[in-house]
Amino acid sequence: MFFQSQSIRYRNIYQSVTLCCAIIFSTGQLTAQDSAWSYDFSGQYWGDISFYTTPSGNSDLAYMGWLLGSGSVTYKSRHQLFLSLMFTHGGQPSAKDVGDVQTYSNIEAGLLYGFYETYYQYLGEKLRIKLGLQDINTDFLVSETALLFAHSSAGLDPMAAINIPGPTYPFYSAAATAIIDWSTSTKTRLGIFDGRYAEPRNNFLPFDWKMNASEGFLLILEQELQFNKGKILLKPGVFYHTGNFVSRENGQTERGLWTIYQVSDFTLFKGETQSLSLYTQSSFSKPAVSNIKYYLGGGLRWSQPFQWKQDHQLGFCVAHANLPSVTEITEAPFLLDSETALELTFNVQAWPWLRVQPYVQWIMQDKAVPAAEIFTATLRAVAEF
Repeated sequence: MFFQSQSIRYRNIYQSVTLCCAIIFSTGQLTAQDSAWSYDFSGQYWGDISFYTTPSGNSDLAYMGWLLGSGSVTYKSRHQLFLSLMFTHGGQPSAKDVGDVQTYSNIEAGLLYGFYETYYQYLGEKLRIKLGLQDINTDFLVSETALLFAHSSAGLDPMAAINIPGPTYPFYSAAATAIIDWSTSTKTRLGIFDGRYAEPRNNFLPFDWKMNASEGFLLILEQELQFNKGKILLKPGVFYHTGNFVSRENGQTERGLWTIYQVSDFTLFKGETQSLSLYTQSSFSKPAVSNIKYYLGGGLRWSQPFQWKQDHQLGFCVAHANLPSVTEITEAPFLLDSETALELTFNVQAWPWLRVQPYVQWIMQDKAVPAAEIFTATLRAVAEF
């Protein structure tokens, strides 16, 4: 039975890769026949070698990896079909050893393989529409400054990753989204997502186009405002999940969970080579049914701090999640009231195809049993091809 299951697993991987290659080759033929058609392909491999301590005072090493391949076919610059395949592997130290609610590495996912974002996109001058399988964090709740950091909460507010079954890495859900460009300084983003992300089947992520009303829907609206020639970027937003949630106050089922959030980017200084930017995040949610009551985050990103030819960046961020005292989210055998993570990171473009990023984190868990102060040190490498 073991060898049979392994055979099925490898066959699924082979079928996914074959499908991606077939699409790329077919678009190449279309490009040769008609200049109205174009195609693009890119691939990335992310790898983390991580040392970490645990709340019990032990320490260990973990490796986490993520292989992503994406291909697109574009017709007359307006219509685009996009397909991506991925393969994640390695340990899950945040969930199983550290008990880090917010997840200290944003590529941690365990063993998964199959399809990722796959959609049709209309690219108009003032309107962009996506229909298909989407990650909510591609277009929503994104800070450009925070993209430097490895901690998961810097990329995606944990309100969307923990309070609801949000469609975000490594998962997706069927969705319809739109971006409206009102002017150079004003945009509106809105979307409707299936209320639950697509479930894997024996570690395989298949296509899942269904939007199931019994699981509810996730509705999101985000406004983008730019001021001072783009030096100030504000993104207030709100999302609402229409599903059923259990009240912590009386144990009864309540309909719906709302969350109000903001994401902001500020350019503090911009010279010929150097720049300094700041980001902030904050959100709060319906207290009675939330695993996280509120979240606060922020950080600094210093580009080209040294006189090097290679592109490099230095950054520091903080992420604080306040939880109900009875919350049990990870597999770690303890409860906690809040968690604060600090990260110091350095990113350098070692070669045109390779980026190297060492980062360290200090994670403080308030009222954890046992009390916990956790340290992590990780070396990340990102190869592009």
